[in-house]
Amino acid sequence: MPFDLARVWGLLVALSLFTLTISFSSWPVPVANIVILALAIAKARFILLDFLELRHVPAYWRALFWWWLCLICAAALATSFWTAYAN
Repeated sequence: MPFDLARVWGLLVALSLFTLTISFSSWPVPVANIVILALAIAKARFILLDFLELRHVPAYWRALFWWWLCLICAAALATSFWTAYAN
């Protein structure tokens, strides 16, 4: 079990560094926002399943957290597009 957590932690660090790299890159803003939010969903899923140990709860709880996470990220993406193209 500790080896799995160490591996997940290393993956979270790598995804965070990739997010940081994208935020300072010259990618178009909408593309960067989509990629950063996709990475945020992946990181949150690893945290929920492995560090909060939601792998062992009933499937409906995992589905509830998954859909809540997708809803929050969709709202953030919609806000990003709305502010970028409001002019």
